[in-house]
Amino acid sequence: MNEANSHQIKTQGATEADVEPSKMPRIRFNPEINLGHILQIFALTGAVITGYVSLQRDMASMRAEYQVTMAGFESRLTVAEHAIVERRQEDREFATEMRAALVDIQKGLNNLQLQLVERPKAR
Repeated sequence: MNEANSHQIKTQGATEADVEPSKMPRIRFNPEINLGHILQIFALTGAVITGYVSLQRDMASMRAEYQVTMAGFESRLTVAEHAIVERRQEDREFATEMRAALVDIQKGLNNLQLQLVERPKAR
């Protein structure tokens, strides 16, 4: 190429003539299995198994934490439910006592009213 055309960009794709043969990678498939291949298979298989076991342990520990947390929530809920039931029972007992006291007060007022009405008659 001359200097006038060296700053221009080629619009055509590269051909084998443009690339040096020593820089072009040659990919070959070799069907042989050697010790390195076997070690890689063992390493990958071990990594997969280790990852799976680790994941199962993590899930088991998370499940145990979840169960402990849920047990705590359930115990709080049970305590709250018992407190509500006791409070309702106390409210019912209080209402019954107040009704009985109100009846006694009404009877007392009626008796007082009768005494006040009968006093002027007695004079």
